[in-house]
Amino acid sequence: MHVDDTISLSRIARTGNRRAGPLLAGLACLAALCAWLWPGTARASWLIDQARLHASAHGSLGCAGCHGDIVPGAGHPDPADVTKPLAAFFRADQCLGCHADVGGDLEKGVHGGKPLEAGRDYGLCIGCHDPHTQLASKLPAGFDPAKPVTAQCGACHEKRRELPAPAKDDAACLSCHRQMAPSEPGRREAVDTLCLGCHGAKAVRGAPAVPAGLDMPVLDKAAQAAATHKTLSCLDCHVDGARFPHDRQQRAACATCHARHDEKTIHDAHQSVTCEACHLSGTTPVKDAATGTIVARRDKAPAPLAVHAMTLPAGEASCRRCHVPGNALGAAAMVLPAKGVICLPCHAATFSVADTTSRLSLLVFAGGMAVLAAFWFSGAGLGARSETGHGGDSTGAGHGGHGARSIDWARLGDTILYDIFLQRRLYRQSRSRWAIHALIFYPFVLRFLWGLAGLLGSLWTPRAGWPWMLLDKNNPVGALVFDASGLALLAGLILAGVSWRRRRDGEAPVTGLPGRDWPALVLLGALVLVGFVLEGMRIAMTGWPAGSGWAFLGYALSRAFAADPAGLTGPYGYVWYAHAILTGLVVAYLPASQLRHALTAPLALLARALGKEQ
Repeated sequence: MHVDDTISLSRIARTGNRRAGPLLAGLACLAALCAWLWPGTARASWLIDQARLHASAHGSLGCAGCHGDIVPGAGHPDPADVTKPLAAFFRADQCLGCHADVGGDLEKGVHGGKPLEAGRDYGLCIGCHDPHTQLASKLPAGFDPAKPVTAQCGACHEKRRELPAPAKDDAACLSCHRQMAPSEPGRREAVDTLCLGCHGAKAVRGAPAVPAGLDMPVLDKAAQAAATHKTLSCLDCHVDGARFPHDRQQRAACATCHARHDEKTIHDAHQSVTCEACHLSGTTPVKDAATGTIVARRDKAPAPLAVHAMTLPAGEASCRRCHVPGNALGAAAMVLPAKGVICLPCHAATFSVADTTSRLSLLVFAGGMAVLAAFWFSGAGLGARSETGHGGDSTGAGHGGHGARSIDWARLGDTILYDIFLQRRLYRQSRSRWAIHALIFYPFVLRFLWGLAGLLGSLWTPRAGWPWMLLDKNNPVGALVFDASGLALLAGLILAGVSWRRRRDGEAPVTGLPGRDWPALVLLGALVLVGFVLEGMRIAMTGWPAGSGWAFLGYALSRAFAADPAGLTGPYGYVWYAHAILTGLVVAYLPASQLRHALTAPLALLARALGKEQ
């Protein structure tokens, strides 16, 4: 079972150098110590490249030459052996039986013609030498070690199309242990035979019973044939599954083959949840103490596991694995909807309107805007009042003929940059008013562009890393930007309430500007304050994840909930809906409020820029 750079408990060194006995004992102790201190320094594979083995120094030796103690069908493989340290399966005399000169050199303090290096383990030969790929010390003149051996067959003998057929006994070993290319026919069946020899509900090669205390998943081969990934071999996902020792296996990331869910499905809160925590049956989601990531813990069960069943229960049943009151995962007890389109001005939301709040608020908003549009296009509102927020008529329409028009791109660019984005006209009329307006306007612009870039990036390039960095609430840069912009917005709303029409010394009278709108200020202020409380609850509920400290105000508020973070799982949903309802009220009220100039003023300025007659 232990091949590639692993040597099993063979006895080929019975004729070894007797003088090396004390040295070998010392080397064995040193090897055991090194394996205990550095358990991952020498790892082996159970799969071998037959072509490289053929060209190696041991290519003509045969499997039994080193693995003479392994008899197929007689307790091989033994599940009890796969987690033992490498030193338990290797002794230096296994190599020194043939390489006695190496033992003599080690006694003299030399190896490979060089003095021994302090602290280096010379007793675990396979830590440096792969016995299945180790080239001979003397190579043909035309052989280049830097090139693949499979491209240099002619250096030793005539070129052939195929490798020579292995001996009968070697062919039996290679039926399981030969490394096959992913596209090679029969690879999946061969890998399944290798893995299910221990992990199958019925051992296929006479493997002994699983020892007591060894936690080893047992899979039903018939169930595997109906699984979602039935066309893949075990090693396609369990990339280290053929490595030894077998107790520290790494799985391939699902994103290797699959693109991430978009924001509508995953929500930003699920970026720290692994795919397995949601999709694998027979598991329980738990929080990893070191990383804060939600991972899947396999449920122990005596019966064969259906752990590879990837189908999810219908509706919210799968969500209820995490979204229960008092959970330790940082999940709200309520199953909250994805943030809809009304959240886009401030958050990385989605273009959906699936929730009731979004639908009602957008319905009222659309009705209000329809009334305004009817008023404008009827001619009654034209010239009666400025909708630019900066004086003058609203669109410039109705003041000229119908001559041919062409776009003045320079004028249009000037309007977009200076009048709309930099608010030039407002700055000329009142610098103090411009400063207050900037504290409210630019946080919305920054958050909108940030969230929109993250959302579109996650839809267009889901495999790239930058969209998910923008969507990560615990990213230090994003956390700082969002808290700073929220605080600036709150300051602007307060200043707007206390000094809306006050003039500063030297300023000209302000005319044609919207008046103070108390309902709008109160709604926006409440929206921001509830947002900060919600952020503090999230940080506390999720266990103060790394990077969340950069959300300085939300983090400070989170300390107020430090006594019982798990108790927030219930109230969090109600506060979330309160924040959503406030957002809906702002959207619904917008057409009737002075806030409508945030939409109408840019439209009027663009119409003015495009309305130049030629």
